[in-house]
Amino acid sequence: MKLLTQGDDYGFTKAVTYGILDAIENGALRNTGFFTNMALAPWAAEQWKAKEFEKACLGIDFNIVSGPPAADPKSVPSLVDDKGEFIRSGVRIRDPRFQTEEGRREMFPYEEVYRELRAQYDRYVALMGCKPGYLHGHSLSHEHYREAIAQLVKEEGVPFSHDIQEKF
Repeated sequence: MKLLTQGDDYGFTKAVTYGILDAIENGALRNTGFFTNMALAPWAAEQWKAKEFEKACLGIDFNIVSGPPAADPKSVPSLVDDKGEFIRSGVRIRDPRFQTEEGRREMFPYEEVYRELRAQYDRYVALMGCKPGYLHGHSLSHEHYREAIAQLVKEEGVPFSHDIQEKF
């Protein structure tokens, strides 16, 4: 039996980023998902590149519930609040629309979700100079979210963590 460890939220804050780097350096962690939408993403990318890890994998932790979008906020209006920041998951799950499939579809239109995930993917490639090791969904499990990730898997040939977990 193998244990696969993953640390989400790389690039969320300096403390989280330093903690993940330390866990990788000390052998407690092998994989981490990058929050490419965060303001600290360029700094976090430089930290990763400086380490030159041989046995660690950096993927994308697609985030649509915290911080600013990577896409233009005007192009993802259903996902952001009036300040242009993502609507937090705690707010989303208390919304009565979240309790029905139709309501969730209204809250997370596929086109907007795909546009944002594509922007986060493209930002990863721009920052890191390569494709991510895997794609991972953060926090909410929504139909359109999974569909958008599946579309990126098809387009880019990068594995989805959910598919890896199902296989093994």
